[in-house]
Amino acid sequence: MSNHYLVGALMCPLWDDEARWKPIKGYPEREPVIGWYDEADPKTAEFEIRTCLEHGISFFAVCWFRDKANLGKSPIQTRFGHWTDRALPKAKSRNQFRYALLWENLNDIACGIADETDFLENLVPHWIATHFKKKTYLKVDNKPVLFLHGPDKLIAELGGIERAASALEKARMLCQKAGFAGLIVLGQNCSKMTPEASAPLKALGLDYSFAYHWPTFAGAPFMVPGLTPDPKRMAAGQALAWKNQAAGAVPHILTASIGWDSRPWGSSSSPVRWKLSPEQWQTLLEWAKTELDSRAATGTGLESRMLLLDNWNEYGEGHYLFPTKGDGYAYLNALQQVFPLRGEAHRDALPERPQAVSEPARNSQR
Repeated sequence: MSNHYLVGALMCPLWDDEARWKPIKGYPEREPVIGWYDEADPKTAEFEIRTCLEHGISFFAVCWFRDKANLGKSPIQTRFGHWTDRALPKAKSRNQFRYALLWENLNDIACGIADETDFLENLVPHWIATHFKKKTYLKVDNKPVLFLHGPDKLIAELGGIERAASALEKARMLCQKAGFAGLIVLGQNCSKMTPEASAPLKALGLDYSFAYHWPTFAGAPFMVPGLTPDPKRMAAGQALAWKNQAAGAVPHILTASIGWDSRPWGSSSSPVRWKLSPEQWQTLLEWAKTELDSRAATGTGLESRMLLLDNWNEYGEGHYLFPTKGDGYAYLNALQQVFPLRGEAHRDALPERPQAVSEPARNSQR
């Protein structure tokens, strides 16, 4: 890496099935420049990695789903693991890129844990063996980085905050026994933006907090019910959220959100639709860089150099950086202007076309 910034994109791997593309096809401007791709194809992962590296992104925080039927059982069974388990390991440039797991323990198609035994004897050992030990997994100071979507649910499933904190400490010890220096855990906090809201996260023993998306889920004061949010005010609201969270008990990682429009998922009646222009996006990123630099003047933690981008591929929710036929590379080029990962010039060109989900050859990969 040519600078101290650690820029990653939040990523939800849903796109290995033509049926999930179907509602997106009603919004042709959201079609990726490589077409309706198969995310399980290594050529897709290669395109993503090269595109990310050329525009300033060095890692993905990939949504990870445990199958509901697997609750309390071993071996661990997952859903939507095609990108981490099948595509990434065969991508030519995989060793130049990193990924971390974002445990989607709140999602209604997945699950969390049955109890502490399930967590420590089934789930954590699975993560260590299957993900943490990989060269491509994101580690900071020899500590794997794990994002947790629902801290409150973990607390409930483990029987309270004290027991949950104890379980997390035991998970760190398991990582140490596996040869790591520990485990860095980041818990999501995007619904409450007051400094006091982070107190339970500190009691849980989390290292950092983060937001998957700003500010639709935040109930911020600039959200006027019944009115379409103004993108400029949304950008300003994100900067306000950063400041509010920074005053909390747990260091907060910056997230920059590009927009929200979930009509493809059936939310056509929702007034919450907004999208930053490429120029507004670049301004938001410049604010983020200024905020990171100000934090770096007083500290050296991840809160002073990590930036999360929302999102790489949430086409159904309307926040995505993956180059599309509607926007091209405009948003990625804006990112590259503010956070260049490499010094050399880049090109917005298409590689060998990945396998499309509608082509028969896809079934042979299963």
